[in-house]
Amino acid sequence: MQATIIRTIQLTSTIAQLLLQVPASYPTPLPGQFVRIACNDPLPRPFGVSWYDSHESTPQLAIVVENRGPGTKWLLDRPSYTRLEISTPLGRGFALNVAKSRFLIVGGGVGVAPLLSIFSSFRRDYVISADALLGFKTSSQRILQNQFIRETTKTIIATDDGNYGMHARADELLRSHLATYTGDPYVQILTCGPRPMLKAVAEIAKEHNIPCQVLLEEYMACGVGACGGCPITLTSGERVPICTSGPMFYGEEVDWNV
Repeated sequence: MQATIIRTIQLTSTIAQLLLQVPASYPTPLPGQFVRIACNDPLPRPFGVSWYDSHESTPQLAIVVENRGPGTKWLLDRPSYTRLEISTPLGRGFALNVAKSRFLIVGGGVGVAPLLSIFSSFRRDYVISADALLGFKTSSQRILQNQFIRETTKTIIATDDGNYGMHARADELLRSHLATYTGDPYVQILTCGPRPMLKAVAEIAKEHNIPCQVLLEEYMACGVGACGGCPITLTSGERVPICTSGPMFYGEEVDWNV
């Protein structure tokens, strides 16, 4: 399939959000799913969907791209109206029980982007109640803060260097928040970010008996489980590809020590 760049929104000096128009027949992405986009490289790159709007006959989706090398730089340099080769939505996304919809979102760095898709995917049919805890290395690397503030009951920001918000990592912010939280119980923690952060969040969630779903960020070569390039080891000992068995896994499924 093909998508057209509608516009590029610069979020930081190295990160931008691309708004893409996709065909009317494009399948609706589930929260947490990803797409693969050709980036002038031998293999397409995976990007989590951060926003989707059906827009009747002209559906649109957004991805967040960080300049990490020639492929992503090429994509970020494309002007509006450039046509791109894009896959349909791939992978296992979040499993959301909308009848029990009090969520806690924990994001780190560019990993906050696919967490925003939770709201666009269900906003027309359900009211999603959520708080968000977002961690960044420094103030200059904050992204999508205003969008989370608009969509959540409360959004709390932390930075590793303390230049903005709380002086804490995302997992430290989570531990502090749960220690003093007195509101309605969270039925799920939904998290995405660097692997060490995800491990810590899963452990804290287990301590508080809150189910946790983690969205794993990984380079994926084929995106369909054929190449064996993105394996993860589960607590059962089984090794599975992140691209098809995930990228969403339950925190207790993953062997974080491998």
